[in-house]
Amino acid sequence: MEKAGQKRKKAPVKSERELEKAPARPAEIKNVGVRQKVYREIKKQKKLEKKQKKKERKKNENLPEGQAPPKKIPNTIENMRADDETFVTGEDEEVLEEVEVDEFSDYYVDKKEPKILITTNTLPEGQATEVVETFLNIFPNSEYRQRKNYPLRDIIKFCINREYTDVMIVNEDHAEVNGVLVVHLPHGPTTHFKLTSWKSPHTILGANSLKIGNPELILNNFNTRLGLSVGRMLGALFPHTPNFTNRSAVTFHNQRDFIFFRCHRYIGEEKKVQVEEEEKEGDRYLRGEESDSEEENFTPRDRSVKREHDKLPVKVRLQELGPRFTLKLKSIQKGTLDYNGEYIWIAKKEAVQGRKVFYLDHELMTLSEASVELGMTTKECIYLTAADLTLHDPKIILSSVLSTIKYLPRIVLQSSTQ
Repeated sequence: MEKAGQKRKKAPVKSERELEKAPARPAEIKNVGVRQKVYREIKKQKKLEKKQKKKERKKNENLPEGQAPPKKIPNTIENMRADDETFVTGEDEEVLEEVEVDEFSDYYVDKKEPKILITTNTLPEGQATEVVETFLNIFPNSEYRQRKNYPLRDIIKFCINREYTDVMIVNEDHAEVNGVLVVHLPHGPTTHFKLTSWKSPHTILGANSLKIGNPELILNNFNTRLGLSVGRMLGALFPHTPNFTNRSAVTFHNQRDFIFFRCHRYIGEEKKVQVEEEEKEGDRYLRGEESDSEEENFTPRDRSVKREHDKLPVKVRLQELGPRFTLKLKSIQKGTLDYNGEYIWIAKKEAVQGRKVFYLDHELMTLSEASVELGMTTKECIYLTAADLTLHDPKIILSSVLSTIKYLPRIVLQSSTQ
């Protein structure tokens, strides 16, 4: 212990050599000046390494395909996802046999037309009314009945007696829609979806809320056993034979077990002819000069008419009809609604199942990979010309529709199911 009145000895000052032998981590250096100096050196070194890597990347871009090093593939949830044994291929005989005898087989051979009753929870106060009105425009052969205080079991019995094929219950909480229950009649299954990201047609720029009739249906990326069942259930809500004159397409796009809904109307527009050259030919004709054209028997007016009737490039223009919303599968139950019944599948919490486990889809394809499969450039996948255009080809329509869903993390293109 120090005695009273005795001065405290000062700590010895460290030399520069001792300071240079400081710990590698800047945070462990106690001297402020040396710590800042070490930190600046580390930062400078990282900046030089980053600059060097950037130069190497630019140099490799100009190299021929054979000499360039392979591109590094970034780690994403898609390529790090857990393998799913229930992935379905088109050649799986067991799945094809099940599909022929399942609850929705009559709809896909055009033996049965859907007839849907749409209702809400008791005393809807907010968004449910707007959602129901929009659903009536989307789903053909649908009608609304007021719920009042009837229990769901009585409503299901009522619908079975009147030969309805599906019951759709829109549920809201605190004046916002949070879920949709779809009961397939008469023997089920019962599917519960969480509904989020609702955007009504009048809030979408250029949208149109008119009835779409019997649309063409695109079910994309439902390629596991569970995903196939969900996709067929969604497809059974629409007539199997679309009305092509309406030029409308409904898309259920599954990605990371989120089902995105979009509705579009498509139209092929011819590119207008530039008539500057014809006007110059007309001036020469009026002045009595000889035309440079090889078609001597045509006047300038006849020539311009002929050029307008030639096959010109056609672009596909899409008009979004609305609405936009996202579905997340929560559960599938055998049979009609029964709170004590048997469940085929129930969603687990993300902390339990992990972020890399998905149940409805298996593989994703980027827009660049899709362009390779279709034999087009990336730009041509979005702006299609007349040579590649077949208006009723699901792949062509799908590539145009998905190119407009810009906020998705990765645009997906696979063969669709009609």
